[in-house]
Amino acid sequence: MEDRLVGRRLAGESSLRHAALRAFAAGLVGALLSRVVPFPVPVGLAVAALALAVARPSRGWSLYLALAGAALAWTAVRAPMPARPEVFAEPSFRGVVMEEPPAGRPGRMVVALDRPEGGRVMVWLRDTLVRPRYGDELVVHAPARAFDHPRNPGLPDRNEQLARQGYVGRSNVSGRQLELTGRNRGSKPVRAVVLPARARLKEQVARLLPGEPGAILLALLAGDRRDVTRPTLTTMSDSGLLHVLAVSGLHVGIIAGLVWLLLALVGVRGWWRFALGTLAIVAYVVFVGARPPAVRAGIIAVTAALAW
Repeated sequence: MEDRLVGRRLAGESSLRHAALRAFAAGLVGALLSRVVPFPVPVGLAVAALALAVARPSRGWSLYLALAGAALAWTAVRAPMPARPEVFAEPSFRGVVMEEPPAGRPGRMVVALDRPEGGRVMVWLRDTLVRPRYGDELVVHAPARAFDHPRNPGLPDRNEQLARQGYVGRSNVSGRQLELTGRNRGSKPVRAVVLPARARLKEQVARLLPGEPGAILLALLAGDRRDVTRPTLTTMSDSGLLHVLAVSGLHVGIIAGLVWLLLALVGVRGWWRFALGTLAIVAYVVFVGARPPAVRAGIIAVTAALAW
């Protein structure tokens, strides 16, 4: 223990000299690799998980690979590739529904463009003639339009934030402009586990707390604001509380802290607590839609648990 405290390297252990530089280099390599080759986010997460699993046999050296994998996944989420100009020149576009519109009323849905374009389009439905489901493959017979940016200098531009989240444009359509060409696209785990869990939560909340209070509770728990009425959203925006309805670091931090505390209370220690805590954090982040704020907070929570 004294040798560790004074910084001497024990026999068989890797040196900590230049460890920060190596960690920075590993993260930089992962970020640059994600920009050169468009790896999907699960690839980076899988690399990081595998590297963490072999951290003990590799005497810690695989943690640099874990940093590279995490940086690869983070860059894919945080800095998606820009849209090609050809996307906005076509009279229609094809994609897969990643976020369903609200039930029973017009609203927003998210369509992920098929390769090679990539990116997501925010589609606003003007009617309820059809209600696409997650995983439906659609041809939208309307052009995708680039976001309009504020013309007055100094005004906040939310479009830049949307672009960083992978949105390439928007489109306003009616149900007649949607052509269903396939089903059951998207992630199989999301269709098999996440969507039924969300539906079950929504059903229980509606049964126990119907109406607007239940819609607000669902937004607090899962970040689903589609059932919250416009007057309520306006009131919360004017009062500065709208951010509470968006799943962010606060929500992920509360979940991570509760899981960590519960595992400690039942006597789970060491790597088992880290593994189960990480599993719970990842499950919650996926459950709420893996939005960038939740992903960022999840990475920080797992890193803090690893440091512990």
